[in-house]
Amino acid sequence: MGGAPELKDYSLWLVPGKSDTEALGPLIQHLASLEAGSPPFLPHITLWHPVPKSLPVDQIISTLETIVQSVRQTHPLGDWHLDLEAAQTGEQYFQSVLAPVRPVPALLALRAGCEAEWGPSRKEYFPHLSLLYGDLPASRREEIAAVANARRKVKIEEIVIVDLKGPPDQWKTVGRVKV
Repeated sequence: MGGAPELKDYSLWLVPGKSDTEALGPLIQHLASLEAGSPPFLPHITLWHPVPKSLPVDQIISTLETIVQSVRQTHPLGDWHLDLEAAQTGEQYFQSVLAPVRPVPALLALRAGCEAEWGPSRKEYFPHLSLLYGDLPASRREEIAAVANARRKVKIEEIVIVDLKGPPDQWKTVGRVKV
């Protein structure tokens, strides 16, 4: 099996609050330990990809702050929780095992703001929290998804800008915006 596809550009992630990260991080690490070649990673829900690396990070942060301020006018983000559905399998390396996220209006408004700024999306938005990356047979993905069904809701506190250069263990957070 192949391994992680090479990604470019920046990605914008919604990152759970500290208590959810402290719970999900060990779960993601545990699931990664069940399968050789599956890396651990920061718990997140991808909001937007790609943001061109040609843009200065300060400009991306400023744009995100404007988008967040605009969304706050119609959607409260102060104590924002997203509901996770039961873990399921996916067919892509970065969606090997995942928990779909219910697409609430605030999430869709943030996504629309990103799309207005960085152009139309290449594919339909499927909000989810990845739990395992890897090239695994479907039967193994199903076994690991059964292990993963522990959490149902996460509190979102910030959007992070992530440089996806190299394999997942080399990805770097280069900026943050509170929601």
